[in-house]
Amino acid sequence: MYFFKRILLFPPMAWLVSLLAFALSQAAPGDPVEQQCLGSNTGALTAEEYLRCARQHGFDKPAFYFGLMPKAYPDTLYKILPLQKRRKIKKLIAQTGNAQNVLAWQKKLDQFLSKPNLPDTIRKKIESLNALDDLTQIERQWQAWQDPTRQNGKTSNIEQDLTQLFSAFRQMQTKRETTQLYIPKLSWHGTDNRYHHWLKALLKGDLGTSYYDKQPVGKKIRPALFWTLLLNTLAFILAFAIAIPLGVRMAVRANSRFDKLASLLLFSLYALPRFWIATLALIFLTSSYYAPWLNLFPGPGLGDLPATAPLLHRFAERAAHLILPLLCLTYPLLAFIARQMRNSMLEVLQSEYILAARARGLSERRVIWRHAFRNALFPIITIAASLLPASIAGSVVVEQIFAIPGMGLLMYESILLNDWPVVFAILLLGSLLTMLGLLFADLLYARINPKVRFQNQKI
Repeated sequence: MYFFKRILLFPPMAWLVSLLAFALSQAAPGDPVEQQCLGSNTGALTAEEYLRCARQHGFDKPAFYFGLMPKAYPDTLYKILPLQKRRKIKKLIAQTGNAQNVLAWQKKLDQFLSKPNLPDTIRKKIESLNALDDLTQIERQWQAWQDPTRQNGKTSNIEQDLTQLFSAFRQMQTKRETTQLYIPKLSWHGTDNRYHHWLKALLKGDLGTSYYDKQPVGKKIRPALFWTLLLNTLAFILAFAIAIPLGVRMAVRANSRFDKLASLLLFSLYALPRFWIATLALIFLTSSYYAPWLNLFPGPGLGDLPATAPLLHRFAERAAHLILPLLCLTYPLLAFIARQMRNSMLEVLQSEYILAARARGLSERRVIWRHAFRNALFPIITIAASLLPASIAGSVVVEQIFAIPGMGLLMYESILLNDWPVVFAILLLGSLLTMLGLLFADLLYARINPKVRFQNQKI
């Protein structure tokens, strides 16, 4: 029953993680329509191309099933494109509380800019007004504008349109309804929204398309995920294989010279930043610049052997390139786990049932490894799950320094390129891996300690 309950908690937690990842993706900087359609190309989209791209990728749909916003904002605000115009209108509504007048002002601006024979001087003035999202700045722009429509006392044909435009601005400026900004309004949008379509695609294994090179995000992440999981799995195995026996020995010989020296070494290792050690290792241990005998390991990357090379040769070359990154990922885990194992084992060794086991004449080896060790593992199992996200976060820096094509390096490059689908897909996968680690730790904890299952069933 305990296992069933823990597994049932996973789907709602995964759904909450998907909500967070989607919300962050919507708050990412830049215009997603331009990023989606331009990619690595330079230039700008025409108005027709922008609208076609927005509709093709669903950017003209609401973000979620429902929306909660002030009453002043219209329900169809999400249909206003381009995105920059929508943001400007939202800011103006936030100052006036009257969406109708703001939209009327914007309509007059659009009509003006659509005129085919508009003089360049006037067009530039209207474009400058169209770019402003602050009422005070718009007012100053009007006051600084010397009317170019009158020449030699005569009135041009567009003066009437300018008068109507100015009237629309005054209407927006004076007729404010700021109380509408404090009245909440709930709008239902149904299932035809961006999150619903994104979640359906996600459940089918579609993580989206890269903004930069138009490749499927899953295709880009798959090899990076392999190297990240390989490095972190090996680091965990190596750290636990060394730290657990070391922690047990430190607890058994508590306050001895060995315990003090090991504690000093572990504290020193834990205090050393990964990026600093990784940088020093790359500088001093991968070249003969400082001394010939220091050229112990190959440089960054995974080697230059082609895919047609023998498997054993490729394995040997890549294994040699992974030694330094693996050591840089392992030593912080080793220091932390060993200290936690020592403290947990020390507490268990002082328990009454350990004293009773010794009183029955059991050998010290049997007392330590058969009775004390199993109970001392409980806190370590819980801690191990929390180490997974920290280890993945640390691998971002290590992969960047050693040019390992893992998720860390891919995320770093994607952030520089504003390739947000890749960034948030990595965030989502990292969160799901963390949740799987926590679930595995809970199940393993209950497996080792039957009292957890029994107490849960009794409750």
